[in-house]
Amino acid sequence: MGQATADIEQHIYEKRQELGEHIHELQHKAKNAVDWRFQLRERPWTVMGMAFATGLVAAFVANKSASNNGSGQDGTVSRMWSSLKSATEAVVVAKAKEFGREVIPRFREEYRKRELQDTARSDIKWKSFADADQEAQFGGHT
Repeated sequence: MGQATADIEQHIYEKRQELGEHIHELQHKAKNAVDWRFQLRERPWTVMGMAFATGLVAAFVANKSASNNGSGQDGTVSRMWSSLKSATEAVVVAKAKEFGREVIPRFREEYRKRELQDTARSDIKWKSFADADQEAQFGGHT
């Protein structure tokens, strides 16, 4: 009985260690997901595109406030600006969807893999605990 208890305590200790490692890894991935420097190293063109789109939006907002203050705007410029804005929005949305499709499935896949590995290990260890307990109870005669 004492050996089975020690095995259970060892199993709990190992699971805590694994959980700590998984949490550390998840924290690292979450930190990298929002770190603009990391994103710039990994996806330079996407970040550049987003910076360009942000500049366009800022210019649009500045232009809109200037036109509301009485500075007139030519119809051709307005149509061109509208087309440019729509195209930029489409690119930004497409890139955001691409990023989401890339990050979320990878996380789910890794989580499922770890979960299956942990379940398999747990089943094997609990079976060996049960065998050890049974052996202790019946003295190896089943």
